[in-house]
Amino acid sequence: DLFLYFIVSFLTSTTMSQYTEEMMQQDLLKIQQNVCSQILERNGVDVVEKMANTLQKLCGNIERHPEEGKYRKVKKGNYVIKNSILDIEGGEQMLLVLGWENSTSDELLFPTNAMDGMRQGMRTLQSTIAVCRLSNILGCS
Repeated sequence: DLFLYFIVSFLTSTTMSQYTEEMMQQDLLKIQQNVCSQILERNGVDVVEKMANTLQKLCGNIERHPEEGKYRKVKKGNYVIKNSILDIEGGEQMLLVLGWENSTSDELLFPTNAMDGMRQGMRTLQSTIAVCRLSNILGCS
């Protein structure tokens, strides 16, 4: 939250008292859209779709078991996490814009107050993939 505040404050000279929850959500959405677009551009839709499937499983586990800590942490060295998210250019950034935080050099944690951002980010990722697929089908660039 503070990181986002500093970015917005620097770019718009908005003070913390003027920076509302709605403004923060709008800015987060713009950042998520940007990250999703960049990941697709750099990796291609098939690779990003595989990443999205893994992210959906992680997020689904958190939503089904919001109080269980084991679903709120992932090891960066986990084979599936590494191969389907972290080895993809922009994969770690996607985790971060979904709300995951670096806990240690080899672990990410998902805080309890980040559920809305995670849901919004997953919708953004899925819609970006869908638009890309549709563009490919229609022959648009």
